[in-house]
Amino acid sequence: MLAQLLERLRSFSFFEVFKHSSIYFIGTLLTQGLGVLSLPVFTYFMNEAEYGVASVFISYVSIISVVLSFNLHISISRSFYEKDIEIKRFVSTVFNVTALINFLLGGLVYIFREPIATYINLPAETIIYLLLTGYFAVLYHIFFQLKREEQKSIEISIVNVAWQYSKFGLACLGLYALRNTGEVYMGKIIGEMLAGAFFAFIFIWRIWPFIKELRIDFSDLRYALIYGLPLIPYSIGGFLLNSFDQWLINSQLGNADAGLYSFAYKIGMLLLGLITALQNAANPAYHKIMNEQQYEQLGPQVYSIHKLSLLGGVFLLLFAVDLASLLLSFSKNNFQQSLYIVPIIVLGYIFYSMSLLYNRYIQYQKVNIYLTVILLASALVNLVLNLYFIPRQGYQAAAYTTLGSYVIMFLLSWLVCDYWLKAPRLPLAKMLLSLLPVLGITVLYYSLGWDQKALELGTIFPKLLCFALFGALLFGKSIQRMLQKGS
Repeated sequence: MLAQLLERLRSFSFFEVFKHSSIYFIGTLLTQGLGVLSLPVFTYFMNEAEYGVASVFISYVSIISVVLSFNLHISISRSFYEKDIEIKRFVSTVFNVTALINFLLGGLVYIFREPIATYINLPAETIIYLLLTGYFAVLYHIFFQLKREEQKSIEISIVNVAWQYSKFGLACLGLYALRNTGEVYMGKIIGEMLAGAFFAFIFIWRIWPFIKELRIDFSDLRYALIYGLPLIPYSIGGFLLNSFDQWLINSQLGNADAGLYSFAYKIGMLLLGLITALQNAANPAYHKIMNEQQYEQLGPQVYSIHKLSLLGGVFLLLFAVDLASLLLSFSKNNFQQSLYIVPIIVLGYIFYSMSLLYNRYIQYQKVNIYLTVILLASALVNLVLNLYFIPRQGYQAAAYTTLGSYVIMFLLSWLVCDYWLKAPRLPLAKMLLSLLPVLGITVLYYSLGWDQKALELGTIFPKLLCFALFGALLFGKSIQRMLQKGS
């Protein structure tokens, strides 16, 4: 029976994407599950303000990894599909130039660490750890871009899971060692850096066949600069949408409110793990479809990704408060007050996932300036809304401003692809129609007060029923078709 079921599944054109996305998602589930399970530990050792410092530090690592590498690493995946590029020479060029840029610009940042630390409201002693951890993240991105296009999903997942668990283990040791000091957050920061240092050797080892000749080819460098530089604002814009609200809350309302918002955002970001897994798995298949101009296969692939993202989003929307409340059972601090904004954060990521489905075409055509415009416009909306609402309404307003920004991003991505670039049309009407029950579930969630009823038996069953009905609505026809094939 299992063999017959597997054969039926293999008959679907999207089977290979599902296979790799399931591997990515298992890895993501293990890492993000650790991120959630680690929250009781971190909130036990750190109060709201200390947790805020550690969270803001981690958010800046992503910015450093983009700015101090000129975003060159992002060009590796696209170079795989260029006939006149020798991939080993290209990866070696990116690796060597990235190391040189990080050394020069990182040294400059370290010299001016005092005013920089004051400006971003972080302790000055964290700057050196920020620079080192940021470079280790660049090495991971090079490793990831290379292995993803080689479809080494198992290797990526194993390395990523081991890295994240090592960071957690070392962070726990650091927190325990510094528990009686006034800088307990440094335990987590130092743990992150040490784990990155160890895995940097593993990343280099796994890409060594591509970089061992230590070459720099200026034609490859030119390609990487042309592809990567226009995407710096795009990459930073994405981080701004994810992190600017945390930085603003940290600077205007203080570390405690930043910690509360960061905790709620951490729960909502679980959906991003599923979205990322699906996108990573679908990327090689998408390039194959576009190269062979088999556009009729694009609609089913996109709608399958969209439905799976919605299913994960609705599950998190319904049960995030229960999950977070369970994790906070052993916490000494009051993080639970921020949980009611989690469903709004989840809705924002649903619109973000839809924008990614359009943005793939822009990256495929290498007209990355449009991505930059889209991200900067969305980030500007986020900036203006946050500057106005956060001081007046508190950290809670940041969830709604982020949702609005992601809606703007989706609309701009759709307009640019469909009406400016004339991209192959995606099943937009079906995607929008499938959002209606999600919005209905959200309204029901708040109207019944489920955001205030964590781990209550009287609400668990209705929420499970709601989730099951939504799943049947999304996948009922697919399940029926699969069963009919076997009969």
